[in-house]
Order: sequence, then C-alpha cells, then structure tokens
Amino acid sequence: AVIIVEEAAEVLETQLLACIGPWVQRLVMIGDHKQLRPQVTCYELVKRCHFDVSMFERLINNGIEHGVLNTQNRMRPEFVEMLRQIYPTLRSNHARVDANQAPQCISKSMFFWTHSDPETPGQSLSNNGECHRVVSLALFFVQQGYSPSKVTVLAAYRGQTKLIREALKKHLHTVWEPTPAESGSRVVQINGREHSEKDLLKMKRSELRLLMQACGLFVENLQSVEEMTEALLKSQEESAKTNEIVVHTIDQYQGDENDIIIVSLVRSNKFGDIGFLKTVNRYCVAVSRARCGVYFVGNSDTLQQKSQHWR
Repeated sequence: AVIIVEEAAEVLETQLLACIGPWVQRLVMIGDHKQLRPQVTCYELVKRCHFDVSMFERLINNGIEHGVLNTQNRMRPEFVEMLRQIYPTLRSNHARVDANQAPQCISKSMFFWTHSDPETPGQSLSNNGECHRVVSLALFFVQQGYSPSKVTVLAAYRGQTKLIREALKKHLHTVWEPTPAESGSRVVQINGREHSEKDLLKMKRSELRLLMQACGLFVENLQSVEEMTEALLKSQEESAKTNEIVVHTIDQYQGDENDIIIVSLVRSNKFGDIGFLKTVNRYCVAVSRARCGVYFVGNSDTLQQKSQHWR
C-alpha cells in the first residue's frame, strides 16, 4: 500500500504513525515545513517534547533526501525578496505572475506602515490605534474600485480580528454599495479595472488567458473566447456573493490567497516582546498570501528588537 500525505508539515507525527502499519510499502509526504506547524493546545508538550514538530519536518532536519519546488505562481516578483531568507533559490513563473497588476491607486505594491500605538492586553491581544489604520486602508482600496471580496485583512491575534470585523461592519457601507447590473450586462473586475462582457468577447485568447491567471483560474481545458469569457464571469459572480472584506488570523489563512492582503501585526511595546511573531513560520505565511499588493501595519521598533526576519 502507498500512503500520500498532503500538507504533511501540519500533521502531528503521532497521527501519522497511527496510519502506518506493516502493510505500508511507501510513504509520500508533500508539504512545507517552513510554514505553520501542527496545532498543539498543550504548551508543555510543545516546550518540553517538541510535539509540534511533524514527522515531515523532523526527517528533513535529520538529513533525509527530499525534493524542493523553487518556482512560485502566486505573487508579484518583488514580493519574493521578502522570502529570500527562507527560500534562497525561489524564483517566479513570470508567464503567470506578471498578470498580477499592482494597485494603481497607491504608489507601492507593498509597504510597512509603522506606528507607536500601544497594544492592549487581554485574553487575546489587540491594538485600537492599529485597527483604525488597517480599516482605513482597507476602505481606501474599496473606495478606489476594488470589490470587498478582493481585499483580505490578516491579524496576528483573535482579539484584533474581532476589533477589525466590528469596525468594518460599521463603516463598509459608507464607502461601498453593490452596483445593480444593467439589463443584460455582466461585468468582471480584475486588478481594480472593470471589463464588460462585450469587452471580454472582443479580446484575444492570449489576453483572456492573462486575466484568468490573475484570477487564479486554470485555462488548460478552455479553448474558445466564449468559454474563457463565461468562466471569468462566473468566477466574478461567485466572488460577489460574499460582499465583505474577509478578516482572519494569520494561522487561519494558510493556503489561501487574495489580490490585496493587509496584515495587522498588533504587538507594540517597549520591551520588544512579540510572542509567536518571532517564529519564522508565521512570518512566512503572512508575507506570502498576496497576489497584487501586500501591506503591513505594526510597530517596527518593537518587531525589530529581537527578530531578524522583521527587519
């Protein structure tokens, strides 16, 4: 028998061992041990027994032969430099990612917005001043023509996601209202630009292919302009069903992606205490989710005191 394990770096070793009996002839593990580890609720098991280290990561750390993918198909090429310390040989598939147009409403495709507003302790940390900045930035993109579904906010702590969700719920309707489609008209919004059904049908297949790649759609089985146009329109209609800016913790968003990602880092204190943000795994997830624009909001002085990768 053959066992194939997807996202093997997120599977507890004890869980995987329970599946491996004498009948197993081959074990294939696929994953990325540089991103998040398995979730373990008992801190003592993590601290004393390294219970959060998967079999996948342990075997690689002990020198087992393994293969590494070195081409990324998601983000704009300049974002790759933020991951160079983790993936030294990583390169971009330009035929795919060059279609990811940077936001035209802002001067940079990525930046770090630093501040000194203090964090608020509690069952889960939050930061009111940072929340205001994050929400203002998210609403700005919507004001400039981006659909709310194309903007995602990630926060390091659950307490901060609660604050941001409440603020967005209160203010989103003031800057955005779904535009009823004209009779018989269908529109696709990609990278902040609108394309009508008529516009799409006039495009070449090569142009439509780039638009589909920008939306994360596969084009191999679609041959005609009409088929590609219909796939784009249906994708847009599905996205429009969730007319909101999605807010998640960094941990919840591993494996997902969006055009615009705004990251709220929360920690802001004079001691340089950044908790689990010091782990390179969470840094890796936070910086690698965006296709077109990624924007960090946090206290750079706090983050840089004891962490090399946030410098």
